[in-house]
Amino acid sequence: MNFLPDKPIIIRSNFLTKAVSWFFEVYAITLYPFVVMKEHEESEDMTIGQRYQAQLKDQRTIHHETIHMRQYKELWVLPLVFLYLWDWTIGLFKYRDAQKAYYRIRVEQEAYANQDKFQFYFDGKRHGKAYDKCYADTREPFAWKKYKV
Repeated sequence: MNFLPDKPIIIRSNFLTKAVSWFFEVYAITLYPFVVMKEHEESEDMTIGQRYQAQLKDQRTIHHETIHMRQYKELWVLPLVFLYLWDWTIGLFKYRDAQKAYYRIRVEQEAYANQDKFQFYFDGKRHGKAYDKCYADTREPFAWKKYKV
């Protein structure tokens, strides 16, 4: 039985996201069991469309990071960190570009490919595609294995 938590503990911090932005700007990062995200971008003077886009971006990011939480549960923390660094290192040698290497990490490919597959509610109404369940809740174990660096 796996006792690791399913849901991330969200920490909002522009300082911390900037501190881990070594090669390119980071909006969020999962440091199990925490997800460190930039501070919420919504303000009172935003239009409804701007509020919608800000909330959608936040929910998409949280879903992306929740997929990583499920990956952590499969592999545990240190093996996932090792796999992540291994894939990134292979990508650096293969593509000679830090950002492209990041996008070719297998666990990132799975998360990006499925980050929009969730139920999004705005002002009490469901928006977007009608997903009965979020991808993170229904994904096959070790789904990241089908991707290649």
